[in-house]
Amino acid sequence: MEAQIDILLSTYNGERYLAEQIESIIHQSYTDWHLLIRDDGSTDKTTDIIAHYVTLYPQQIEILPGGTNIGIIRSFEELLRTSKAKYCMLSDQDDVWKEDKIEVSIRHLQQIEQQYPNEGVLCYSDLELVDEQLRPMHTTFWQYNRLKMPLANEWKWTCISNPMPGCSCIMNEKAKAMVVPFPEGIPMHDWWIITKVGKEGKTDYIPQATMLYRQHGNNAYGVKRPDWRYYAKIALLPTHKLKEFRKLRPFLSLIGFGGIVKYALYKTIYAVLRRI
Repeated sequence: MEAQIDILLSTYNGERYLAEQIESIIHQSYTDWHLLIRDDGSTDKTTDIIAHYVTLYPQQIEILPGGTNIGIIRSFEELLRTSKAKYCMLSDQDDVWKEDKIEVSIRHLQQIEQQYPNEGVLCYSDLELVDEQLRPMHTTFWQYNRLKMPLANEWKWTCISNPMPGCSCIMNEKAKAMVVPFPEGIPMHDWWIITKVGKEGKTDYIPQATMLYRQHGNNAYGVKRPDWRYYAKIALLPTHKLKEFRKLRPFLSLIGFGGIVKYALYKTIYAVLRRI
């Protein structure tokens, strides 16, 4: 028997790609899903597109009332607060999910739940990078971004480098309870989620790409491939690490990572490990 999954989608001026993403969710092989959308104050035709799909699929697609602009972090927080399903997934407005994304994700998460039945569990997959026309750019986000699994999934490394775009994750109720409400000072909702669940529950990764991760120049947070200059800056310039640490201090304090010495040491080691 399938378990219902809430798919949480935050939109903002997404008229160009939104219909394509919603269509990819509608055509999933796993059918027991509920798409919960919160618009963050769009001024284009985004809400018209949403209204169209709500009319076509009133039992499966719902938009939250309101729609004032509160930013992507608080928008996803509101969606997580509203979700009542046993499992939930996050979705961006401009990607395309492969037909078996939900099926692959829930199967993997439930396998981890069997090992840790009383834990909050979060799983996330690899992604295939494509351009705005869905033309292939790279078959694996992890390889492109030099994220080495399982190293990148270890809690101490997730604190200094987030390996998980939120649109690639699925979590159970216990994990959701761990992460909401979002505290002040977090750099991004997905970074907070993986570090919080990694510390207090279980995180795992799905070694396949389950979606097309569209890169089009207007992504809220797109992919930037680190080159040798980036790693040299991290390894050799103390001022760079100090500047980064000051910016992340509230977040690192919230998750109990440690101070500037530990941060600088881990950042340098991680830069080396990702280049090996």
